[in-house]
Amino acid sequence: MVNRTFTLRLTQEENEALKLLKAIVNEKSDSKIIRYVIKRFKPVLDELTGEKLKNEQLNTKLAEIKEKVNAFNEAMNGLKELK
Repeated sequence: MVNRTFTLRLTQEENEALKLLKAIVNEKSDSKIIRYVIKRFKPVLDELTGEKLKNEQLNTKLAEIKEKVNAFNEAMNGLKELK
């Protein structure tokens, strides 16, 4: 494994996020929290992608159910008018 050293310049917003991440994960050093984030990026991204897919499927189901409910309501209103 090749070790790599580099300088990372952070904006104030990024620095605040880094502090927050360090507190959440209970890490003390910047390099440890950066390693933590890098190691977990791919699994978290995969999980997010899966959740987005589930969300899209649920939205599709919801739209179908709304169409059926609207059709039912229209049919009921039509029957009420016949009385």
